[in-house]
Amino acid sequence: MLSQPSTGDVRPPFNWARFALYLASVLALCTVAAVLVLQSRGHRPLVAHSAAVVAPHDVQVEFVWPPLAPVAGRQAPGDPAITAVAARPPAPTPGTWLPVQFQRQLQDLVLARLRSTDDAFSAPAINAVGEALAKSGWFDGPPRVERQPGRRLVIDGAWRVPAAFVRWDGRDYLVAWDGRLLPPVYQPGQVNLRAIVGVPGPPPRDDDGRLDFSTPWPGEAVAAAVDLLALASGKPWYPQVRGIDLADFPKDRRLALQTTFGTRVVWGGPVRRPLPGESTTAGKVEKLGVLFRDFKRIDAGRPSVDISLQSPPLEIDVSASATAKVEPAPPPR
Repeated sequence: MLSQPSTGDVRPPFNWARFALYLASVLALCTVAAVLVLQSRGHRPLVAHSAAVVAPHDVQVEFVWPPLAPVAGRQAPGDPAITAVAARPPAPTPGTWLPVQFQRQLQDLVLARLRSTDDAFSAPAINAVGEALAKSGWFDGPPRVERQPGRRLVIDGAWRVPAAFVRWDGRDYLVAWDGRLLPPVYQPGQVNLRAIVGVPGPPPRDDDGRLDFSTPWPGEAVAAAVDLLALASGKPWYPQVRGIDLADFPKDRRLALQTTFGTRVVWGGPVRRPLPGESTTAGKVEKLGVLFRDFKRIDAGRPSVDISLQSPPLEIDVSASATAKVEPAPPPR
């Protein structure tokens, strides 16, 4: 026969209301602890993540692109400066010589800096953008990054203008009128600028081996070539100048003009310091003017002409120039 359970084994029913109260208290304590941890360690990572996604979408970035016309004594490229290197180059932006692909690279650089800050319209963000652009190689010094109404960032500055390309080791490096590098590097035949060839040394690089945009090309040769191009650029015979040959510069500091006819005009020493016994710079310019006037060519139709000597005066053998067989070269590409 089954026996009845004793009174000592009787247990009260489970109190669910009290359990819910305890659970709510524990969860509240955990929430308070989490808040304290966030306050002690900082909540900036959460904010930064949110800003990195949202900030670039509510800030409008506008560049004042470099104009085609010369500005403040600077000489804008004229024929045109840079050829867009792409299978299908994007349409050019009216009024500027800077190709679209380089405009987009600068815009992407700005957006990357804005995404790295908490507030894309804050002073730290503006400073980060200015520093990045100053190191890009496209500006002389930090550009102006101004906040405008409507959360607009307007970027303007002193743009470096390409003067020529320097051929080194099978690559063409753009240089500005102060001899410093610009970012683009081309294969031969891809850029519409005068050439500087026969350079005795490589382009400048920083401690990490990257191209250094803040330092002029090492040595005096490239600077001398850029000076000669700057002097020639305003002359009526400048379209016949294809580039500068520096092959003789390391030995005797002499430069030569390469012409569009595939010929050579020996200029001599640097523009700023002619060599002893040479004509003055003004005298050399005058000689080129006489050749251009009388022969319509600065080479007088000869394979090579030397205009550097002060004495005897410039002499051109007309009979020799008439019989010289010089094949004209195509104009600069």
